[in-house]
Amino acid sequence: MPLPPQIPKVSVLMLTYNHELFIAQAIESALIQETDFTFEIVIGEDCSTDKTREIVSDFQTRHPDKIRLLPSDRNLGMHRNYFRTLQACAGEYVAVLEGDDFWTSPGKLQKQADFLDSHGDYVICFHNSTVFRDGEQASWRLCPDDQKETSTLEDLLIGNFIPTCTTMFRNEQIGEIPEWLYSLNVLDWPLHILRAKHGHIGYIKETMAAYRMHSGGAFSGFNPVKLQLSRLQVYESLLGRLSNRHEKLIRSGIFRTWYALAVAYAKDNDAENADRYTQMCLRQRPFGSHLAKKLKLVLRWKTPRLFSLAQELKSLGRTAVEKVRSLVSRNKPESIERRAGLETAPVLGARRQV
Repeated sequence: MPLPPQIPKVSVLMLTYNHELFIAQAIESALIQETDFTFEIVIGEDCSTDKTREIVSDFQTRHPDKIRLLPSDRNLGMHRNYFRTLQACAGEYVAVLEGDDFWTSPGKLQKQADFLDSHGDYVICFHNSTVFRDGEQASWRLCPDDQKETSTLEDLLIGNFIPTCTTMFRNEQIGEIPEWLYSLNVLDWPLHILRAKHGHIGYIKETMAAYRMHSGGAFSGFNPVKLQLSRLQVYESLLGRLSNRHEKLIRSGIFRTWYALAVAYAKDNDAENADRYTQMCLRQRPFGSHLAKKLKLVLRWKTPRLFSLAQELKSLGRTAVEKVRSLVSRNKPESIERRAGLETAPVLGARRQV
């Protein structure tokens, strides 16, 4: 596993396990990158039981100057495979690409490296990604249209918004790998958080990757309960590990996850766990924190008929508002709209939910 003759500027960290159907496209999408610097592709192959290693070995044989293969004689699991592959990356920057995803722009690495070169106080850079569900391209992307161009650690504590296949970060040690990371179901989000302690997060408003959702994906098959339990695991692990000023955000995240679990368990007809997380939400102090969500829980579980009625009224209200807005936009003269104040402020503004 010799290093390339010239130390690369960027290392592509590629993890793969049983990606026989996808790995070739992933590697090819990295090989076609057009850059004015050298880059390497470091592949952590985790003892696949299909033909993944055979395919990867063939690529390595044909591109020995670009590809370094890290085979394993036993299955290490996602976390240990990630960290050993990361430690083998020699580049100043690291771009992550899992073996079942692929990049769609040959200029991706150049644009992200240029961004980090020119923004010394940024530690992570990402972009948008399209989605492929079971081989078919979906009509939506992973990042919203209003994704902020600059984000911070505080934003990440609300939730992870960085698609893994779009990430590039500075290859600087975050210190010794914390042992608690190995016990988590998810890895990218807490690692983003640890890196964001040292700088800003930049967003390039371009779609330059494709994320695959399929039955064999590490997270594609997670049901809502498992996803929320994984989020809760991260939040609980962060308690006491960040500065005191971040504790309120972490505890707020824990509450929101309890709330989501109460709803998810109810949809699964698991009354015991739904009630458990409902009670956890309601017992949080002070009571005024997240009051609206607490009242909603009380209505949902304690007075279900009243809750259903409230939901129906809310739906009817939305329909009525939309009809009025449609009539206003189609039929009212501009002068009337201006007199009504619609030129400067809408009657009903969109409200962001926490």
